[in-house]
Amino acid sequence: MIDLCIWDHMLIFTIGVILPALALWRGKNEQSLPLFSTQEKVQLYYTNSFILLLAAGMILLVWWYCGRSFQQLGFEFLEPDKYALGIAAGILLLYMIDVTVEVGIPSRLEKTRRRWRERTPFMPATRREFVHFLFLAGSAAVAEEIIFRGYFITYILSYLGESLNAQIIAIAVPAVVFAIVHLYQGRYAIVKILLLALPMGLIFLISRSLLLLILLHFVIDVLGGLAGMYLIPATAADESESETYQSE
Repeated sequence: MIDLCIWDHMLIFTIGVILPALALWRGKNEQSLPLFSTQEKVQLYYTNSFILLLAAGMILLVWWYCGRSFQQLGFEFLEPDKYALGIAAGILLLYMIDVTVEVGIPSRLEKTRRRWRERTPFMPATRREFVHFLFLAGSAAVAEEIIFRGYFITYILSYLGESLNAQIIAIAVPAVVFAIVHLYQGRYAIVKILLLALPMGLIFLISRSLLLLILLHFVIDVLGGLAGMYLIPATAADESESETYQSE
């Protein structure tokens, strides 16, 4: 564990209190998001990537400033833990089953398509948009695992100790915060995000490594992007704009 400093408390207050409070405040005025053009999607992907990487960079800067080893944050090549690998495989399998059910059952497909169009219209609808989306998927995988697993969990364990109750809190609190900050995707989505975040926290607790989690997070986001292309099919106008934007 680590010796905490004032910067750690300030960062955790921002991550654990301010961010979810803002998400809940925005959720009070929940409404469908507007349609996004290809240019707006690409701008959103890179803007969000920059914000996520900046936030993760602040954590890494504080970590370095306090003289800590980055291995303590989870950046260490360790022999894969069989239990962590098993949990990761289970998460991925359940996610793929859920996506298959959502898009493969006709009675659910239209409802799912309508929900995605209302809550996540920024998902890629063309192959060119998907290429840009991959950068966001990679940025989110790295940054969010640093923030919500490596840093948040390590902070709680350093503050509360290694008791069973402390470990439960260390898994549950970051998972709840992580789900709340995704409230813009709708209440239905945050339940699924919470159910994914809890076992991901357990993986970090078991392995104390972020590398498997970053890979798992990236794969899940990529699968989500592919599902978005299926659920939000591109129109001829989308294809034309995407080609125009690509050529500029």
